[in-house]
Amino acid sequence: MELWTNWLYQTGWKVFTILGICLGAFFIIRRLAPIAIRRAVKRQMKGKRKAEREKRVQTLVRVVTTVSGIGLGTLATLLILGQVGVNIWALASRQVVLRRCYVLPAGSGKPSG
Repeated sequence: MELWTNWLYQTGWKVFTILGICLGAFFIIRRLAPIAIRRAVKRQMKGKRKAEREKRVQTLVRVVTTVSGIGLGTLATLLILGQVGVNIWALASRQVVLRRCYVLPAGSGKPSG
């Protein structure tokens, strides 16, 4: 029990803060994106049919919320991993090295490395 409370006081509050901020940002984006996108699409597509505008709004809202969810989830994951002691830079550099070693040259089916 003491181990848990020590972790909670030293690191846990940071993890929960990161989660709270990222979730809060996601829900704000999810709430405000339809309003902002609807206004922008309405302004740009004045002569178009309402059904066409609504389809465009729905598509853009889906794209914005999905991309922001993925971005905020990735950010939260990386920040939390850093808080719990995982060396993020080692993981990132490993990915860069692997990508450079196994890049497929154009028109070839074999790795270059």
